[in-house]
Amino acid sequence: QAAAALADLARHPATARFIAEKLVRHFVSDEPPTAAVAVVEAAFRESEGHLPTVHRALLELPQAWDGDYRKFKPPYDYLLSVHRGLDLETVRANQVLGPLRLMNQVPFSAPTPSGWDDTRDHWAAPAALKQRIDWSIAVAERLANDVDLQGAAGRLIPPAANPALAVSISRAESTAQGLGLLLASPDFQWR
Repeated sequence: QAAAALADLARHPATARFIAEKLVRHFVSDEPPTAAVAVVEAAFRESEGHLPTVHRALLELPQAWDGDYRKFKPPYDYLLSVHRGLDLETVRANQVLGPLRLMNQVPFSAPTPSGWDDTRDHWAAPAALKQRIDWSIAVAERLANDVDLQGAAGRLIPPAANPALAVSISRAESTAQGLGLLLASPDFQWR
């Protein structure tokens, strides 16, 4: 009976709608566009919940690639962006756990069973932004001698995206200051 109940829930239209909204909210925008939700919902229903099909529909959404729809990076995504963008291949556990603890997203300790909040309002609060900026400055000071600042700036934020930021970075008094500006910039906080 339990398996039958779960099968009924999986096929219910409200389940498709709920999952589609969650996915679009996570990957596209805090305010999920109705048209995008409808496309993902239809993919879920037509494929009977086949996740690769649902994911494909999500990736093919025009809104997923539209600059008008953006997501503020939660600490985990932000940290990964820094490590990827600076080509940090070897990372010690404390270089990941420490910043995540500082930014209040310690792995396996979400405040509710439904996981971490997925919206800008939660992660872009003033105290949270200050923690990111403090961490960015510390990382910039630690890595200044090992980073090609202009190369990192080109990888992390294309110069055409914000010419004023590119100028500020090029005029920084030191590599550490320029890297700190880059990592703490509003442009780098969004995916």
